[in-house]
Amino acid sequence: MNDNHFKARANRAVDEQDTLWVYIEKALDDKNNTISPGWLSTESEGVKKVSCWDWFDFKQVKENASLKDIYLSAKKTLSRNKDNASLEQYTPTIKETLTILDKQYSANSPKYAMITTDSFKGLIAKPVLATALSRMLIHYESEWYGKLDSEGKLPKWEALNSEMTENANNVLNYLTKGNEAKLDAYINKVETSKQQSEKKALKP
Repeated sequence: MNDNHFKARANRAVDEQDTLWVYIEKALDDKNNTISPGWLSTESEGVKKVSCWDWFDFKQVKENASLKDIYLSAKKTLSRNKDNASLEQYTPTIKETLTILDKQYSANSPKYAMITTDSFKGLIAKPVLATALSRMLIHYESEWYGKLDSEGKLPKWEALNSEMTENANNVLNYLTKGNEAKLDAYINKVETSKQQSEKKALKP
């Protein structure tokens, strides 16, 4: 605090609680190429360098699984029951998501969360859980930025092709090529009471 920089009137300020603040310039990299200026309270714990992922009150999840493995992990949740409820069998993202979703049920409830619309809808009446889910940060390398293969395709997306069901293929064919016959083939396999709403949702 005896440095001439901090002694300068322009670099010192006192707030309503008589706390002294000093103006500092903190280097954000080891080469001092990037400088971040700001005010530091003398009552604070000091300045430290943190990761851009270190957000207060946010849960950070580091995901190393492939896109296909994440999909299969989400699909696997559909078979959860009292004999198959362990979260250790899932990828990090799915595990943390289920951890939050499970909390909407009481400890004695026979229900277990799955990666389904109904499980997520259950958080509507649980704002604390909804907030926790919205504050989950997934540290994951986007599949959209992968290198194209020799055929000009994205390998991470292509790996999912083996998991595409006939219904999914029919919908994809309609959405990409406008094939009405494929749309009808899909709609005919949907529960009768839901056919109109499903068709309306897919058609522009």
